[in-house]
Amino acid sequence: MSLLDGRIQSAAGCATNTTRPLTHPSGTSRAGGLAVNATHEEWRPVARDRGYEVSNLGRVRSVDRIKVDSIGRRGRYRGRILTPQIAKDGSGRPFIRLSGVATRVHTLVAEAFIGPRPEGMFVCHNNGDPADNRVENLRYDSPRENSRDILRHGRHYEANATHCLRGHEFTPENTYARRRPNGNAHRRCRECRRILRRKAA
Repeated sequence: MSLLDGRIQSAAGCATNTTRPLTHPSGTSRAGGLAVNATHEEWRPVARDRGYEVSNLGRVRSVDRIKVDSIGRRGRYRGRILTPQIAKDGSGRPFIRLSGVATRVHTLVAEAFIGPRPEGMFVCHNNGDPADNRVENLRYDSPRENSRDILRHGRHYEANATHCLRGHEFTPENTYARRRPNGNAHRRCRECRRILRRKAA
């Protein structure tokens, strides 16, 4: 067993095994672009906020609760399935606001069903789809393997870019490679370089 496997298995032992029946009828619905069969859905408490639960299919819901307003009146609120938002950074990762705090859905699923995230590890998607947050599609892995996943599944923003930030097309004539300090090469725009040199002259 590798050191990484041992760390992940140790973390998995800390995951809570609490399950609750669904409060809505079983059947098939849509959530996050995935078909959800509610009869096979398992819910566990969200460790960082006990007012919510997360399922093995990557859905998040609030739980039934009682709130007291500013003048002492008590009101009962029924739990509901929450609709995730999609990050605007181009990653396509769904996130949920729990008590006002934005949290990625894959983080909630991994913490509840795999265990606490080992230090320095990332939550990775086995099939490369950031919207597919079923527990069987998630794993903890190193930053290097996470980067390899992005390349393997063709999701690297630089590899998929057709134009530079200034809108110049990455044609063979307008593209050159530049090495970063870590040895990795990335594409640069020749027209942008010419513009910068003219400004500096």
